[in-house]
Amino acid sequence: MRLSLLAILTCIAGLTTPSPLSPPSNNNTTTQELKGMIPVTSIECTASDLEPDATRKARAELVKWGEDHMVPPKCLRRAEVRDTVWYVCNCKLTYADPLPKDELQKAEELLFKKCGPFRSGAVWSREWDKMYKILPTEVVANVTFPAEMCPPGCVFQEC
Repeated sequence: MRLSLLAILTCIAGLTTPSPLSPPSNNNTTTQELKGMIPVTSIECTASDLEPDATRKARAELVKWGEDHMVPPKCLRRAEVRDTVWYVCNCKLTYADPLPKDELQKAEELLFKKCGPFRSGAVWSREWDKMYKILPTEVVANVTFPAEMCPPGCVFQEC
């Protein structure tokens, strides 16, 4: 019964109007076009400039944290450096996700390949139930509930 209710709530959440921080709906870039270790469903460009040094440092902070931790199920983990927020949403129901350096670098590389160097956006992997997102702090500054930063129904809390 609990699982059925969760499935219904997840479906209802998926039918709501997406916010600017929702999962990318632009599926013009296929997984086959983006060879690499991440099974990419889509990449969304949000067209904000990012400070290169802050972007690299925020990614490095996630990697450092990930050396001793995993992102719990239904959680997001973020690192904020100056004007940049780099974060990962783990949408899985029961599996904690690692944050390996090469995976985060690949997500950043894929994003910048499509959106331009140090331009904001998100990489969504439906197969992995995981989103990688890099945004300016001004975009997420007014977010009051962490779930708004990830796909609908993806996360319940920031970890």
